Amino acid sequence: MKNLYNRFQWLLVVVLVALLAACNNDGDGDDMGGNGADSVGLDLSEGVLIINEGNFTQANGEISFYSFDSMAVFNRLFNAANAPTVLSAVIQDVHIDNNRAYIVDTKGGKVEVVNAQTLESVGAVTQGLTNPRYMVTVNGKGYVSCWGPFDADFNNPDSYIAVIDLATLTVETTIETPDRPEHLLVNNNLVLATCTVNGTLIGVNPANNTIEQTVNLFLGASGMVLDAPSNSLWVVATFGALQQVNLNDYEVVQTIQLTGLAPSGRIVQHEGSRTAYFSTSVFNADFTETSNSIYTVDLAAGTASTQPFLSGTNWGGLGVDEETNALWIGDNRAFQTDGAVNIYNINGGSLRETLEVGGIGPNQFIFNE
Repeated sequence: MKNLYNRFQWLLVVVLVALLAACNNDGDGDDMGGNGADSVGLDLSEGVLIINEGNFTQANGEISFYSFDSMAVFNRLFNAANAPTVLSAVIQDVHIDNNRAYIVDTKGGKVEVVNAQTLESVGAVTQGLTNPRYMVTVNGKGYVSCWGPFDADFNNPDSYIAVIDLATLTVETTIETPDRPEHLLVNNNLVLATCTVNGTLIGVNPANNTIEQTVNLFLGASGMVLDAPSNSLWVVATFGALQQVNLNDYEVVQTIQLTGLAPSGRIVQHEGSRTAYFSTSVFNADFTETSNSIYTVDLAAGTASTQPFLSGTNWGGLGVDEETNALWIGDNRAFQTDGAVNIYNINGGSLRETLEVGGIGPNQFIFNE
C-alpha cells in the first residue's frame, strides 16, 4: 500500500511537470522597481502577503502584497528587493518570526531569509535541506520538515526535520522522522509534525530534539489546526478522513470518514466562530485542471458538513481573515498564467471580490492587521 501511495503521488508530480513545462508565462502583473517594499513606502503590517509558489519548471516563485490602505495588489516584491537573486519553485511556505520572513523554497532546497518589512535579504540556509516543506520557530531555532531524497522506488526513507540555528542560519542537527513530514505546529513546547505516508503525528521536544509523542493517524495525514477551547488538534488526511487528537493525552478522540471526498491536505480555521475549512481537489481526465470544493467543520460540535460550502476550479491556497470574516482562496488558473484570489464572506459564502495577482499559483496568505 505504501509503495502504491508513493508511486501514485510521484505519477501526479511527473504529469504536472509535463503540463507545466508547456507553460512559459512570466506574468503581466504590476511590477515594482527600486528597493522592494521600501521603494513605494508600503507598510507591510497593514495588508496581506500573498505567496505565489511559481511553476515547477521555472524560477518564478514570488511574493505579492494586498494593501488595506490603497486596496491595491503590489507584485514581484522579492525580485524588486533582491534582484538578481530569484526564488525558484515550489515556494511551499513562508513563516514570520521576530521581523524576519523565512521563505521555504522546496525546489531550490533552501530557506531564504528576508526582513519582514522590506523583504530585503538578510541571508539564506543553503545547506542541509533536501525537499524542504514547512517551517516553524522555537526559542531561536528553526524547524523545517524535509522529505529528503527520493529513492529508486519513489520513497523517502531518509526524511527528517532540520534544526536551524537562526543566528548563524546553519543546520545544526537533524531529527529522523517517518516518511514525508509535512505541516508543523508548535503547542505546549512541542513541535508537532504530520507525516503523510504512514499517517503519523509526532511531537518533538525542542529542548533535546527528541520525539516524545507518536500518534497513529489516517494515511495521508497532512494539514492541521489547533482548537484551543478543547485543547485538541484537528488533522485532515488526503486519503479521506478528519481526526481529532486530544493534546492532553495524545489520544485520537474521533475519526470522521470523508467518504467519496479527496481532501487536498489544506485546512484553516476561523477562531472566532470555531469553524474550520478544508478543501478537496480532483483532477480532470487529462490532468489540465482540478475541481475543488470547500467543506466546513464545526469544531465545538465536532461535526463536518456533508455538502460543500463553496465549489470552484483550480483552487489552491486557503486562508481566513479573522478581522473581516473572509475566506481567501487562491485560483492558480492551472499554472498557465498569473493567478487570482477570490474573497468570500464566511457568513453565507457570497463572493466579495476577485483580486488579480501578478504571480503564479497563489498558495498562502499571511494577514498582517
